[in-house]
Amino acid sequence: PYLVITCPRGAGISARPHCRTPVVYSTDAGEGMLAALHRLRENLARTGKPREVEGVLDLYLIRPGGLLIAGLLRPTPISPNAVSLASLIAGWITAWYLFQTAAAGNDARFTLFAAIALYVHSAFDSADGQLARWRGKSSDLGRLIDGVSDYLTFAAVYLAIGFGLASRGGSMAVPVTLAVVGGLSHALQCAIVEYQRNLFRYHVYATPLATADAPREHAVQLRRESGAGLGIAHQVHILYSWTQQAVGGSSLRLRERIGGWLDEHPGDRNRIARIFATENTARLRLWALLAPNSHKVGMIVGALPLLATARFGSLGLYWYLLYVVVGLN
Repeated sequence: PYLVITCPRGAGISARPHCRTPVVYSTDAGEGMLAALHRLRENLARTGKPREVEGVLDLYLIRPGGLLIAGLLRPTPISPNAVSLASLIAGWITAWYLFQTAAAGNDARFTLFAAIALYVHSAFDSADGQLARWRGKSSDLGRLIDGVSDYLTFAAVYLAIGFGLASRGGSMAVPVTLAVVGGLSHALQCAIVEYQRNLFRYHVYATPLATADAPREHAVQLRRESGAGLGIAHQVHILYSWTQQAVGGSSLRLRERIGGWLDEHPGDRNRIARIFATENTARLRLWALLAPNSHKVGMIVGALPLLATARFGSLGLYWYLLYVVVGLN
């Protein structure tokens, strides 16, 4: 038998400052499966993020898949950046199948393959960060590569949807323009929700703000880690961080006010963390509408065969693009 005691991340800052009750796991054959499930839960807690900033799909589908991949790769020399590359390849495969289903008027087989490839992309996208944290090698460079992989994936996905719809005939300008604007909207929306989640972790769990707090300083850090060969990536990094600052005006002002208060009243840190968690946990669920998983579900639903017509082909994907461009913006 062995003993596992866990504490929530940021104990003393968190609204849940107490350690969990110790649990004794047995290695007897009859309890092996239960012990494995408990170990999975503990590994998810250790390599994942706080529950408040995780969506339902992350908690119950994507993170477990990513943990399985990270666990298999942990004893190998494969790096987290290589996992990010695998995620990008799966994302481009998703784009190919979405192009095919849009061109075919929502073919069920292509939609199914697109959904599978999108899940594989998501699992690998989760695994790279989990593997890095597991090995204690998280870095700004790794986060940048992970982010660039995501944006290259969804740039391909939206262009694939646009050109797939255009291949049905008629004007190419309308579906392609709608897809490009949809892709730009997707990028902006995901930047906003990521920043809100990072602010929650910063205020409640005292997790440092990575890039948005000081983009130029973090760009210098990146150059130290990676040399001078990633100049364009550094500029993208700064632009992304400034975008988060530009769209997070009221949140930035709130952070400055809280910071000023804590400078004068450092003993109030735990109380402020509890208040922030109480007031904003429900809001995070609304922000999740702008998160990547919301977009992933939307595009697969839009590609279902029920949402197609002979004239427009994939009518559902048109509605999805309008939802992103008009509804979510």
